[in-house]
Amino acid sequence: MSSHESGGPGPIGWHGAWERLDMPPTLQEPPESLMTILSYPPEMGNTPVPLLDPSRMSREVAKSLRNMNPNDPIDSDAPGLVFPRKRDQVLRVSEQESKILVSQWLQDNGFIYSIETPTSSTYRQKGMVDLSARTDVTVYHSRDLESRALNIELKSGNPPQEQFRKDLEKLLQEKTDGLWFHTLTNANPATWKALEGKIHRSLEDPTVPTDAATHSIHFAFCVLRGPKDQYFWDFNLDFGGDWVSQLGQGFGPTP
Repeated sequence: MSSHESGGPGPIGWHGAWERLDMPPTLQEPPESLMTILSYPPEMGNTPVPLLDPSRMSREVAKSLRNMNPNDPIDSDAPGLVFPRKRDQVLRVSEQESKILVSQWLQDNGFIYSIETPTSSTYRQKGMVDLSARTDVTVYHSRDLESRALNIELKSGNPPQEQFRKDLEKLLQEKTDGLWFHTLTNANPATWKALEGKIHRSLEDPTVPTDAATHSIHFAFCVLRGPKDQYFWDFNLDFGGDWVSQLGQGFGPTP
């Protein structure tokens, strides 16, 4: 049973747990920091608006991605989207599939969002000129485009260290809660250790403003192959607290 169901939020809010596929999903409250920033502003009056639970969205997107694997689906509830095959007949897995499914989920659930959103801050990641970067998906409180509620970065596989650093820099520099959604073809203890190491080293880099940050990043991982009760893992880092301990706790229970 996941810690979402067995004991409620741990010391870091959402604590990492595998989602059991033989149990109906339960809708839990997101971490307090995310609950606060994702509830819509009072000036919107009595207009009914949804409340975004990043863990629920990530879990449902992850299930759709797993069902796209023709050799190891969870059930028959597969989306119309499929992974294409390369010339060697291996499935090509990228972050593009999760971008489409996240966008569809936000659309179907009544959220206002944009894709490839220019950042509010500028960055000098190449060359000598400060430029705006791009966030994969942004969710808004309202149609006021200054009301950014959640920035989403999408990853697949095991990218180079620099990709972790620059995208974590963006998520923290933007001063808006974030979601890191990561698709893995498969995973073993070495995979989790490598991912934890890259995230840890990136957050310790002097270009990544962990000391000044007070918001949260929710990390979610989808595994396309392997045990069907181990397809989804998530946890939250609240940068208003001790993120180093939280990161260790988040990855600690992984298989």
